Amino acid sequence: MKKMISKLAKGAFALAISASTLFSVTAVSAQEQILLWHSMGAQIGEQFQDVVNKFNESQSEYQVVAEFQGTYDESTASFFQLQNSSGRPAIIQIGEQNLQSIYDSGLATPLKDLMAKYNFPSEDLYEGIVNFYSINDDLYAMPFNASSPVLFYNKEALEKAGFTEAPQTYEEILAMADAIAEHNDGMKAFAMHPYGYALEQMVTNVGGFVVNNDNGRTSRATEVAYEPEMTRIFEFFAELVSKGQFGYYGTNFDDILTAVNNNEVAMFIHTSALARPIIDSFGKDMGVAYLPVFEDTERLGVYAAGGAFVVANNLSEAEEAGVMAFLEFATSPDIQASFAGGTGYFAVNTKAYETETMQSIFEEYPQLKVASDQFLESKQTPQTAGPLLQILPQLRSDLNTAVEMVFSGGDVQQAIDFASQTTNVHIQNANSSVTE
Repeated sequence: MKKMISKLAKGAFALAISASTLFSVTAVSAQEQILLWHSMGAQIGEQFQDVVNKFNESQSEYQVVAEFQGTYDESTASFFQLQNSSGRPAIIQIGEQNLQSIYDSGLATPLKDLMAKYNFPSEDLYEGIVNFYSINDDLYAMPFNASSPVLFYNKEALEKAGFTEAPQTYEEILAMADAIAEHNDGMKAFAMHPYGYALEQMVTNVGGFVVNNDNGRTSRATEVAYEPEMTRIFEFFAELVSKGQFGYYGTNFDDILTAVNNNEVAMFIHTSALARPIIDSFGKDMGVAYLPVFEDTERLGVYAAGGAFVVANNLSEAEEAGVMAFLEFATSPDIQASFAGGTGYFAVNTKAYETETMQSIFEEYPQLKVASDQFLESKQTPQTAGPLLQILPQLRSDLNTAVEMVFSGGDVQQAIDFASQTTNVHIQNANSSVTE
């Protein structure tokens, strides 16, 4: 009898375990899994994973699984290779440079109809950012992490040289260089690494187009258009180099940051996306200012660079609903405020700036407000709509090679000719492969 009871007890226990396991599996499988590829590493990656975790904890219908896939360009290339096969993500984060190629691939779902279907609160998204990711009056990527280049400067070094404000023009930087060196043990006035994206934005800021046909917005771009403004920018670098007032530390930005922390360089241009970690590394004496202009040019402002989420096509109804729920959550005011404060990106939602979270962040880090203000004050023009070009990554690579020539003491015109001619060949080749 005891053996019988023992067998019955064991059977009941096994049944209970099986039922419990079945219930657990059923509960997990009831959640629609949404695969998301992103390109945020290190500290910013941790901030992004926090956004994903908060979404997953906020509801029980969907589970977003975020996978890091390398740079924007690497991730986009992998997405093209998979196309609609198994393992492809429902959401992929792209960089602004990938927009045209994503559009040309036909693998992205236009968002206008989806936003209407799910009552997405699009009126709270900044118009300038939406404009950048729009093609033919439809949105092809949901803005998430917006940024632009800014001028970083060592407040203490400038004050020692007699300057209480950051320079607003390139001419001012040149005029300040001697005093900076004299009062800071030979400190270089300015440094920059080859950074094609920043060079584009510097052209935009002084009123230039990166490519023709209104930056590729009225029709497909056929050649670069940056030569007049880029020539002046390269001449600014060349003058600093000739006077020994330019710090060139190679292609790795981390080496510039090391030089700044070692009081070797007073000013540099880099993306606002890293403003928070840069300030935390250097200290509160690290100032942030708008990109300079030339004395005879009007400041137009910058375009909305950074990253955005593309929705893959051919999703199931459940996947589609989960994707749109995540996009609404990720662009909501509080999430945008906390993510911006932890990184240096600026919020894409207008209401984020009204939150207590954002106000307290700006109070602690006023430099971050400067970065967002630069974009928010930018004029809405064809130039600040930003360049739309399939081979934008190649254009930037060609500019990197060209500006390295100038940083190393090379001829400005030869550098400009190299970049423009090389890129134009790539544009022609890319256009010939596209069927309109």
